[in-house]
Amino acid sequence: MAVFFRDLCRLYREEEITKRVFKGQTTAKGQLCYLEDQWGGMRLDQFIQMKYEIRNWLEGDLPLRTNPEVQASRQTRRHLRTLFVQMLTYAVDKHYLPYNPFTGTALTIRKGGAPPVDRSEFFVTPEQFRWMLNDPLTPGHLKMMILIAYTTGLHSEEFLALKWNVIEFDGPEPRIRIERTVDGKHIREAAKTENSGAPVPMCDRLGATLLYFKDENPVVNDWVFGSLTTGRPLHRTQLGADHLLPALRRTAATFRKEIPYGIPKGIGPHAFRHAYNALIAQVGTDDAKKVKEVQMKLLRQDDERTNDRYGKSAPPLRQRARQAHINVSDLAMGEAVSSTNRKVDQIWTKLQGQLFVI
Repeated sequence: MAVFFRDLCRLYREEEITKRVFKGQTTAKGQLCYLEDQWGGMRLDQFIQMKYEIRNWLEGDLPLRTNPEVQASRQTRRHLRTLFVQMLTYAVDKHYLPYNPFTGTALTIRKGGAPPVDRSEFFVTPEQFRWMLNDPLTPGHLKMMILIAYTTGLHSEEFLALKWNVIEFDGPEPRIRIERTVDGKHIREAAKTENSGAPVPMCDRLGATLLYFKDENPVVNDWVFGSLTTGRPLHRTQLGADHLLPALRRTAATFRKEIPYGIPKGIGPHAFRHAYNALIAQVGTDDAKKVKEVQMKLLRQDDERTNDRYGKSAPPLRQRARQAHINVSDLAMGEAVSSTNRKVDQIWTKLQGQLFVI
């Protein structure tokens, strides 16, 4: 029985947070410490009348635990608000509270900390992307990663966790199975969600590029992007700092007119997933509803209405999704202007009608 908020924190940590993926557990435990330090001694029933006190705390002086001289960002405060509401909903489910007084917009955070960085305007165009693929300073393994992200929309924790045995090169519909995710040093033998475990279509040219990449690079424990040092998948944070951000900055310097403000803070591999989502609309039908269906199918988002109405494997939707993926891949890879792309196209031509059957 939870009478005080500290009791609720303990129960929520043991029963709910442990169900999350490792990264989510670490983040939630850290956020929980803020809430417990501030409100641990309060009785749960007192929260019903404390809307203004809690909002003032979230919008007021809130230093970081790791660096007390720095204020928590607006985004961090919103995450704390979300966790707090989730915990009180859990308390209602356990009958510790009669109702949750903070659902909806009751705790909207409008002030406090630096506002979140707007990365929605940053878009890697196909021309810029092809320049990145031909940049001699960008290592081959990073080029392969961003090609996968740009032409399939995979999350970084998904493409870093790929093994060669989940890539189906042959068959009527070549595809990539999503069977695990990686978070730093932790490998989870499952997809992030049920929907995100859906197979991803793979066109001829992407398949040929992967075969070329495999032929040119040593395979480490069957990982597509394995580290020769650790024998495990490469680390996302190190890849971003050492290779991806420098590559994006070189791209911004080359395309100053199109990217006048440079690279937004906090940009990462997810930018290529956003670009993929935008390009689906560009190469798809004029019917906005059908475009949305294809986007939800290819990006494997949770959309019960689409799934309930059309089914997860409805042939017309699956075919439209596959064609959209092929069209985006053609935009991304363009003509065979580099020696690598020429070799890929040679492999593609040779394998067409053998391994890849559309």
